[in-house]
Amino acid sequence: AEYRDGHFSRASGEPIKDLVKDGPLLTSEADVVFLGSGEGGRGGLLSARESAWTCAIATDAEGRPHLGYTLYKSNSDNRFRMAFWDGERWVDREVAYAGKCLYERESSYTGLMALDPARPTSVYISSDVDPFTGKDSGGPHEIYHAEVGPQDDISTIDWTPITTGSSERNLRPMLVVGGGYKVLLWLHGPWSTYTDYRSDAVGRVLERP
Repeated sequence: AEYRDGHFSRASGEPIKDLVKDGPLLTSEADVVFLGSGEGGRGGLLSARESAWTCAIATDAEGRPHLGYTLYKSNSDNRFRMAFWDGERWVDREVAYAGKCLYERESSYTGLMALDPARPTSVYISSDVDPFTGKDSGGPHEIYHAEVGPQDDISTIDWTPITTGSSERNLRPMLVVGGGYKVLLWLHGPWSTYTDYRSDAVGRVLERP
């Protein structure tokens, strides 16, 4: 659902409710893009099965939303998925293997992904496995890029490495756009937990004015 000027609406533009008159949005009132297992947390170091985390949102030139999110399979197997509104329905599919969790206490945490805000079919991910096959790379998280078309899924996408042979993790890709510049940023360095890290913000200029 989109919130704008005090109103909630669906991707189709259909109004849902007014915040002031009708109150906050309930999850049951929004569109369902992906339906998880519905199971609760399993305690210890395990996340709920088939649980999803949104990590990237952008709109295309026609104003249609594109979503990037992760899906938890197990502590050693997370996936990247993408969904977009084609004007009539949500098109959702798996696009890459996200690899192992960053640390077991937060077993759904991954290296995350980013969508180009000007062209959300241009996608950047962070993974410690081959994003096409899921094969363990034996190294830390690397950054990858791909063009993901409307008909693409994990079987057709060609992921190109942006970083290779790294000695430390490369996490949380992010695109910054403004003033004619487009810059890809990410975190590079030791990252043990969300409160224990010694990472540097590094980047690459993709476009200049």
